[in-house]
Amino acid sequence: MPLNLALLAAQCIPAHWFSPDPRSLDLLTSTPINGLLVDPPNLTPALITEAHRRSLKILAPGADATITQDTRDKIHPGSGLIVLSQGVWPGLRTGDDMIATPSAAPWVDTNLGYLRYLRSQTQDTIWLAIRPPPGKSFPIRRYQQVMADAALAGARWVIDIDNTMSTRLLAGDPSAKKDWTILMQTSAFLHSIPDLGHLDSYSRLGVSVSPTTGALVSGGVLDMLGAQHIPFQIVKNGTGMEQFFDFADDSIVKFPKTSLGRTMVLPDDVGKLEPVYRRVEVTVGRTNFGLRVFNGAAILSAPYSLSSGKSVGVLLVNYTDYVAENITLHVQGTWKKATLESPGQPPKPLSIYSVKTATAIEIDALDAIAFIRVE
Repeated sequence: MPLNLALLAAQCIPAHWFSPDPRSLDLLTSTPINGLLVDPPNLTPALITEAHRRSLKILAPGADATITQDTRDKIHPGSGLIVLSQGVWPGLRTGDDMIATPSAAPWVDTNLGYLRYLRSQTQDTIWLAIRPPPGKSFPIRRYQQVMADAALAGARWVIDIDNTMSTRLLAGDPSAKKDWTILMQTSAFLHSIPDLGHLDSYSRLGVSVSPTTGALVSGGVLDMLGAQHIPFQIVKNGTGMEQFFDFADDSIVKFPKTSLGRTMVLPDDVGKLEPVYRRVEVTVGRTNFGLRVFNGAAILSAPYSLSSGKSVGVLLVNYTDYVAENITLHVQGTWKKATLESPGQPPKPLSIYSVKTATAIEIDALDAIAFIRVE
């Protein structure tokens, strides 16, 4: 009997599996993963049998469910689940890969802007099935960042690891097992916080955007806003918003035509977006539309309204290779307490104090990921 995709999407924590050997599934013992996307070479009867014995779903033709993978410009909403095969590999650009941004902030490759646009277009659960670039090996921190990058928009990354790491895991390498444990711990943590995919952004700033003005391209207007920690809601008009930017009209936003139809804005096109950024900078200034972040370079933030506005949750992702220190959040409104939650650590109360129309929250250190609960 075919699985209900909407129900599957709500309950499943997916991974792309890398081995046909049923014994490889021992790696999933006591982990949150409960659904496996399996390519034909690895889809053996023995693997399917063992997966079912462990109550795992096999997401492949001829097994428990067939998953259709979409590109950014061609999605099929309405089934309850959208699986995107196209995206950027998230992380901080360094060295020869650097791009000068209009704001002079570090360039972070992220899927956040596009995923937020997609979230505004559908209520379906979104899985991001991007795979590690071939021929490269990545430290575990990079995988944490990739996973959290999707989570910022309430989406789920289909867990996938590079060939070097999978080979080491299957060989029983202790350091690889340690990294795998960290990754599973991170996955469990991100699924323990509120379901951000069905919450409203904590912001009074409205933004409209369209495919012809870069909605489908990473590095466009939405990511420029995100890099500056300017929270926004994607809306069609400014009704109910304190401030509204109409970026959907291509006569207003001259999005570079050479970047349309791509996943990432071209480096040579970044400078052409500077007038758009300057317009936002001048209009917004130092206004707090929900959240401001200080000393947050190479960090992305996503504030959400919890409990019908009675509390706020802020997911923070650090894209550097080191612990970020002395970060300050200004959360709009008057709040009494703030708590930092992070993978594998007990909740930590944070120091807060009042500033104008907001509450300042001091964060001494941010490792890779943290969820700040403000009440």
